[in-house]
Amino acid sequence: MQLAEDPFDPRLSAPLTKRAGVRKSRVGGWRILFTVDRDAKVLHVVTVDTRGQVCNTHSQTDRHLAILNPGAEPLPR
Repeated sequence: MQLAEDPFDPRLSAPLTKRAGVRKSRVGGWRILFTVDRDAKVLHVVTVDTRGQVCNTHSQTDRHLAILNPGAEPLPR
């Protein structure tokens, strides 16, 4: 609930390195990757996985981001 109220609060999330527009949040042993549409006031969850695995699934993350933003260039690694 707190993340939905202020997704940019540095206590709750941080930008994901080398992934423009994607933020990360940690909940216990889990990592949540998400994007924020400020105009629509929507938080899009890209993926939820264990901390050790979430960044290793680049192709899955890229597929999810392509669905959220069709026509966008692939994100840099």
